[in-house]
Order: sequence, then C-alpha cells, then structure tokens
Amino acid sequence: MIKKEFLVKILHFKAKILINLFLIMLFYSYLSKKGKVTKTLSVLVEGIDNNFRQGSKQYFTVLLIKKTLFIINLVLLQGLFAAQSLTTGCLSGVFACYIAIYKPLKNNYENMKIVSTELLILLNVILFSVYDIIKFNQDKNLAELLGWINVGGFTLILIFTLAIDIYKQLQNQYQKDKKVF
Repeated sequence: MIKKEFLVKILHFKAKILINLFLIMLFYSYLSKKGKVTKTLSVLVEGIDNNFRQGSKQYFTVLLIKKTLFIINLVLLQGLFAAQSLTTGCLSGVFACYIAIYKPLKNNYENMKIVSTELLILLNVILFSVYDIIKFNQDKNLAELLGWINVGGFTLILIFTLAIDIYKQLQNQYQKDKKVF
C-alpha cells in the first residue's frame, strides 16, 4: 500500500512542475509578442538585451526551463548519482552554449561569468560521475582524491566569479575616478 505522505509529495512535485510550465509559457508568450516590456514588468528583464534577438529576450524563459529540468533531474534520478551528474552537466553545457551564442545580458562580464561558471560546473559534475564509478570499485584513495578535486573545482568557480566581479567593480571605479579628475 502506498503511503499517504508519498502521494502528497508526488502531488506537490507535480503541482510545482505544472506551475513552472505555466510560468514558462506565460513568460515565453509575453516576451514573444512585446517589442518593449511595460514599466511594471521591467524588473523581470532588467539587464537583458531585449532589442537584439528573440533568443536574448527569452533569457528568463530558458533559465526557468533549466531550473525546472534541474529539479526534475534531482527528484527522478535520486538513486542514480552518475546519471544525475551527467544530466546536470548536459544542462549546464546547453545553458552555457545558449549564453555564449545569444549573449542575452547587456553586461558582457555577466555573460562571460555565466558561461565560465556553467562550463566549470559541467567539468566538475562529470568528475562526480567518475567519483561514483571509482567509489563503486572501492578504490578509497582515488575516490578521496577526486572528492578533493571536486571541492577544489567548486572553490575555483567561486574564486573565478569573484575575480570577475572584483575586476568589473575596479573598472567601474576607475571610470568614475577618471571623470572626477
């Protein structure tokens, strides 16, 4: 007999997916029809280069799709760590390609930061798959080494994005100081 809590969790999951799908369709249809975004909804597309191409205007739709697929991946592939890692890597790779092709954000540093972050995530989660395989073969030393490489990889992501942010802020400050003097 299926427990009531399990059925409630399934219903909540399905409701969240349906809400996400509704929001995806809503964003897509709105951004497809409008040349300009109304002032009340401008906060949703702040920083988006929506005058260039349709693909750029659909940034939030693509982002919502990515997050929905990520959640589905986490829920459906709970026990399959290698498959979950590969699917997450594929999602990151596709999203990085989307950002690299369309450059949806007006700030090129943000585009570069997203692409580099997604590619580093792709590499790191692929290592998760290797880690799972090695752990399955019970090579403890190699699995431990790969675990530390994963920690280092995610630390590298944080350092890299921080370095881009610091560089951009220093560049902004330099431009302000140049105007003053």
